[in-house]
Amino acid sequence: MNVILIPNNKIVPYTIPQEIVERARQIAAELQGNAAPAYSLIKYDPELKNSMEFVFGGAFICSSTEIA
Repeated sequence: MNVILIPNNKIVPYTIPQEIVERARQIAAELQGNAAPAYSLIKYDPELKNSMEFVFGGAFICSSTEIA
């Protein structure tokens, strides 16, 4: 098994643009549910912010498959 290590200060994080997050929340609310970016639901040491946003930055967590 290969393991690739990337220094945290070299990672370029990605997050979903705020206007998309807001629209997803509006759609979810219309369907009586919730939607949130995955990285906003995870507790982590602030030092790991870049890594967490890199890994989870493009994912939403939704309260149902219909909302997803």
